[in-house]
Amino acid sequence: GTAALLQATGGSGGDGATSNGGRLGGAGGVGSLGDINVGGSPGMDSIDATGHRISGSGSGNPLGGGGKGKDSSGVGNAGGAYGGGGGGAFSNTSSQNAGGAGAAGAVIIVEYKS
Repeated sequence: GTAALLQATGGSGGDGATSNGGRLGGAGGVGSLGDINVGGSPGMDSIDATGHRISGSGSGNPLGGGGKGKDSSGVGNAGGAYGGGGGGAFSNTSSQNAGGAGAAGAVIIVEYKS
């Protein structure tokens, strides 16, 4: 058989903030060195509307959903199964909360015999 090297990176975290205002979601991860390379989707931006603020949700994929955004102060929600991104944290004070952890990735190997 032929050996193959597969590599995937995790996405980046979104913009942090200690004051009011919407922030951008993080970039998706990048697949490389494989026969098929698929990049991840970016996380959702936060929403800062008068009277209502929501942190960004983590990006999902065909194998797992992203962590849900928050509308109350606290750490972000963890990503769903197999590669779902962590949700953004929410803070209504000047202190920061950590975003949710992304879920572990997966490698799917399909072997054919002729």
